[in-house]
Amino acid sequence: MKLYLIRHGQTDWNLKGKIQGSKDIELNSNGVIQAEQLSEKIIESNYEISKIYSSQQNRAIKTAEILS
Repeated sequence: MKLYLIRHGQTDWNLKGKIQGSKDIELNSNGVIQAEQLSEKIIESNYEISKIYSSQQNRAIKTAEILS
């Protein structure tokens, strides 16, 4: 079994260097593109992924939805 840890895509707070913690900040447009690019890379690399888990933060959920 392999475990892949993936961080959510970019948010506006990431750009400002602000710590998000439990603050529910959405992905920005670049964060969505990053998740889409990662999804394409996963498909191209033929990784076998059977489960995706995410925190309850919208930025992490959106990233996981794009990857799935």
